[in-house]
Amino acid sequence: MNCINCKGDMQEITTTFKSRWGDYTVTIQGVKGHKCDQCDELVFSPEEARMVQNITAGFADSQVKDKPDLINLQETALTICSWIDYTIFVSICVPLFMVR
Repeated sequence: MNCINCKGDMQEITTTFKSRWGDYTVTIQGVKGHKCDQCDELVFSPEEARMVQNITAGFADSQVKDKPDLINLQETALTICSWIDYTIFVSICVPLFMVR
């Protein structure tokens, strides 16, 4: 992939990105993108850009009082996966043990 500005090589990276929606600003760690090795142009896929926008807008528009200043996507994903694993275990496995 070549940079649209200088035609340099774009390298796939995981970066920290500061996003803003209205008065709300959040720093999101773990955003995947491509960065030019010559001019430092940073480009995100439409999916990554939409995810960042949805996270930022979701918190900005919510009624939550203590909105996060920092979100680590990897930690958040691990927490969600652990919660899903626990939920699946409780809903599927526990009833099996309760059968007499």
